[in-house]
Amino acid sequence: MSEAIPVLEVDRPHITIMLYENLLKIDLKGSFKNEIEEALENKPVLKETIGSVLSIFVPLHIRLSDIDSVHMDETGKLKINLPLHRNIVIPLEGKDAERLVNKLNQLIPKTHAGEKRQLKVDLGELKNKKESLVSYLRTKLEGSVTSSGREVIVNSGNLSAKELEKKVNKFVYSQELNNKYWVALEGEVVKVHKFKHHEEKRKRRKDYVPI
Repeated sequence: MSEAIPVLEVDRPHITIMLYENLLKIDLKGSFKNEIEEALENKPVLKETIGSVLSIFVPLHIRLSDIDSVHMDETGKLKINLPLHRNIVIPLEGKDAERLVNKLNQLIPKTHAGEKRQLKVDLGELKNKKESLVSYLRTKLEGSVTSSGREVIVNSGNLSAKELEKKVNKFVYSQELNNKYWVALEGEVVKVHKFKHHEEKRKRRKDYVPI
C-alpha cells in the first residue's frame, strides 16, 4: 500500500510540518526540540500545563476534523485552536506560516463536512413518544435519525447538541407536554425529564381512596 502524499510540506532547521488531506504532522528537531524537552524536565509545572501538547512533538499528529480554527496570532506565529479551549502555537512565521494557514483553512471545512457526528436523545419516561420524535426530527434535520431502547440517535455532520436540544424542546411543546416534561442538555446528551410535582400529584391520586 503506497504512503499518502502530503499536500504541503515545510522543512526547516527547527521544525518539519507535513499536511495531508485529513492530518497535520508536526515534528520539532535539533536544538529547538532539546530546549523544550529540557524545559519540561526542569520545570514540572510546565509539564503539567503544556507538556500534554509539547511532549508529544515527536511527532504530533492532529486530525483536521479535530481543529476548530487556525490563524496567525499577534506575533505572526501560527495558532491552532482545538476543542475544550485548548490551543497550540506552532513556531513558524512568515510566508511558511501564511501558506500553511491558507491550506488548512481550505481543508478543515471539508473534513468537518464529511464527518458524521452522532448525538443522542434520552427520552426517559417519555419513551412512548419515541417514534413520534423520530418522525418529527426526520422532517427537521439532515442526516439519519434512528431509535434504540429509550434513545433517539441522530447522525448529522453539522448539527450541534445545543441545536438538537432546541428541536426536542419544540417537539415537547408541539405535543403540549411542556407542563409535564422539560428538556436539558447534559454533556453531549439531550435528556427529557418529568417535572416532580406531576409525579407527586399522580401518586396522590393513586393513593386517594374515595369515601
